[in-house]
Amino acid sequence: MRGQNGTFSRYDHGALHHFLITYEMARQGVRGEASDRSRKHFERAVQLSDGHLASPWVSLAESVCVQKQDRTEFLALLAKALAVPVDAHPAWRLQNLVAQGRARWLQGRVDDLFLGGTTETSPARPESPSTGKPGRKPQGE
Repeated sequence: MRGQNGTFSRYDHGALHHFLITYEMARQGVRGEASDRSRKHFERAVQLSDGHLASPWVSLAESVCVQKQDRTEFLALLAKALAVPVDAHPAWRLQNLVAQGRARWLQGRVDDLFLGGTTETSPARPESPSTGKPGRKPQGE
């Protein structure tokens, strides 16, 4: 991944770093802790977008927190994503609406994603972002 710290790194307000948040968690044969590398890319993506994109928050929550089983940070990151004002950067309005829809959808599935049972702070299951239909538990649960 050459060019991470150069001009390409800044392309589209940190799009490369945003991609690498998730990619680092699946990358094999690289020194160091994957979650640490993901967090560095997350910090850079947020910096380059001036915090006006919700998607880096959702990506870090979904890729790092779920794998690490950190429910508290997961919910905090999703809350940050939902706090991003969608009209702060009009060109990113749709992207933010989609990311915030995914954040709400993930909040509704927190008990499915984390071991340790249910929690009183888990919101009700919202509609699926792709179908618009209420979420359902897989059969057999």
